[in-house]
Amino acid sequence: MKDLRHSSASQLLDLTRFLAAQAVVIGHAISFFGVAPWLQPPHAPYMQNVAVQVFFVLSGFLIAYTLNRTASFTEYAVDRFARIYSAYLPCLFVVSALLLIAGEDVSLRTFVGNLFMFQNWTFPLRGALKVPSLDGPLWTIAIEWHIYFFVGAVFFARKSTKLWGAAAVFAFVPIAFLFSDGRLGVGRGIFSLWLMGFAAFYLPHWRGSFVAAAAVFAVYLYLLTPGHEYQRSLYVLLAIAFYAFVARAMSIDSTNTAWGAAIRFAAAYSFTLYLVHYPLLRVWREVSWGWWGTLSGIAAANVLAIAIAWFTEMRHRELARSIKRRLAVATDGRASRSSR
Repeated sequence: MKDLRHSSASQLLDLTRFLAAQAVVIGHAISFFGVAPWLQPPHAPYMQNVAVQVFFVLSGFLIAYTLNRTASFTEYAVDRFARIYSAYLPCLFVVSALLLIAGEDVSLRTFVGNLFMFQNWTFPLRGALKVPSLDGPLWTIAIEWHIYFFVGAVFFARKSTKLWGAAAVFAFVPIAFLFSDGRLGVGRGIFSLWLMGFAAFYLPHWRGSFVAAAAVFAVYLYLLTPGHEYQRSLYVLLAIAFYAFVARAMSIDSTNTAWGAAIRFAAAYSFTLYLVHYPLLRVWREVSWGWWGTLSGIAAANVLAIAIAWFTEMRHRELARSIKRRLAVATDGRASRSSR
């Protein structure tokens, strides 16, 4: 398959990630500040919920691409850990601080449970291990985390059967969200949508069509019931729209432009923005209101996310390389001692 970096797909998928993150922020902001009712149920679907679905189908495709370019499960696991926790760990502290400023309680059990991705945990030991999400959209992070390691372990189990044990440990959450919502109330069948994105990587990549992608996506939005966006029967339309979009993007040769650099930068802090915007808007609502509060809150969330991501998320590759070097040194050290 053509390398994403050699086509416009990399740039356009980065743009999609950035726009989806902004849609989540805007959707939450207009809800917090009570503006633009025509962009919310019953007039229109919650854009933040639609954006989450876009994230999942995009994630499935990118993980398939990543797995096929990765030599081992260890390398894959290190890359996933660095990608997620480079932003997630510092943002948990920022989120907690913002919640405390907003007058919310933050229990140690909830913090630690979210740190180890036990929000949305299902059987076994559900009563002992499951904790609520620390705030806002963090419920999706644990689902993605368990999907990453479940699918990654299954993918590499053909090389090492020991990985079936890891797959079993991480299977509970993905299976819970394959057809249901894991008793969460949102995200029904979201893993099935992720798998459609994953499958899109392996389908024949015809030239595709941006027009067809936009048309199918418009039909998908039209058929959504506002306030009930997680409709499994419509996921296939979103997946088809994504497939047509990415297939067309991959047929266009990459061009290095100033816009490309700007898009890469915008996408590089999108995960941090997703993590911190919700509690920031809680605080912002206490000091501002109306359209001014909405627009200034969106701007403040972006500024805060950039400030955090500059030292964290944007350096996730450096973190991954550092961990791999340490693992290589540790492995070499054990091999040296065993040969004595």
